[in-house]
Amino acid sequence: MWPARLAAAEAISHNVAMATISEALAMALQHCEAGRFQAAEQIFRLILEAEPNYAVAHNNLGNVLQEQGNLEEAVIRYRRALELRPDYAMAHSNLALTLYNLGRIEEAAAAARQWLQYAPDNPVALHLLAAYTGQGVSARAADEYIKDTFNRFAGTFDRQLQRLEYHAPEMVAAAVAAACGAPQGTMAILDAGCGTGWCGPALRPYARRLTGVDLSPAMLAKARARQVYDDLIERELTVHLQASVGRYDLVVAADTLVYFGDLQPVLSAAAAALRPRGFLVFTVERAADDDDVAGRGFVLPPHGRYCHTESYLRATLDAAGLSVRDMSFDFLRMERGKPVPGILASACKADG
Repeated sequence: MWPARLAAAEAISHNVAMATISEALAMALQHCEAGRFQAAEQIFRLILEAEPNYAVAHNNLGNVLQEQGNLEEAVIRYRRALELRPDYAMAHSNLALTLYNLGRIEEAAAAARQWLQYAPDNPVALHLLAAYTGQGVSARAADEYIKDTFNRFAGTFDRQLQRLEYHAPEMVAAAVAAACGAPQGTMAILDAGCGTGWCGPALRPYARRLTGVDLSPAMLAKARARQVYDDLIERELTVHLQASVGRYDLVVAADTLVYFGDLQPVLSAAAAALRPRGFLVFTVERAADDDDVAGRGFVLPPHGRYCHTESYLRATLDAAGLSVRDMSFDFLRMERGKPVPGILASACKADG
């Protein structure tokens, strides 16, 4: 039988049949979606009293504990989920990321290695291990890593960014205003890596046609709900730009190019996609020019997003045929309680 307290958690039945547990799990996940984490925690704990070896409940209890700042118990729950289901990909990912957030980078790397024992080609595990160790860093994040990461976080993405004091969209909006002047509603605009559409409302007044492109269908669904885009396209960014020669007056990339190390292909494609006198406005996370970046101009820190040097940006924009109009430095967000330094750049394509 379910514990008596289950009725207080609004469970549908006291029967411990799996259908009832599934109903309670669905209810808890609805609480999570709405940000009611204490209510979700109560239900997950009651589920585990009835079914102590339910790996999914351990993993999800870890998630709500993490949302409430209880990272140490979250680690315990993820580890328990993996004891029960050693190939549980989501629990592997959650464990590695939570250990990172606790500053236990070597343990996070060990968690990624453990994951790779069960899934040697998993792109998320490979990316996290490269970030934690600095070894095997690729020129850009794999499409599968980006899609998996943002599909999983789409439901809580906006709430998490608010908590992290994320303000790249406001920075980009100010740069667009400086570059383009008062909005006239005449421009063809691409919101590159649009995510849930944070930049959309600020871009809409400038746009005759506003297009968003992103790899994550779950993020695009959130962007669609804002009802500010004319087109939303599920596609890899460089591929889309290469197929859009001379299409856009403005390309905006807020916190998108942090998933590219080598920026030459994507910036060259952006230049080709711009019309004469078109603008590119974007943010990246900043690496100091004297950082150890192996002469490449970029580095992949443990947080998993690429950082770029100012000198590398200027050289790569110039090689792509784009003239820097402005480059400024500010903080993009908080990461583990510390501000993340960023670069806001705007560049222009020459007259035809």
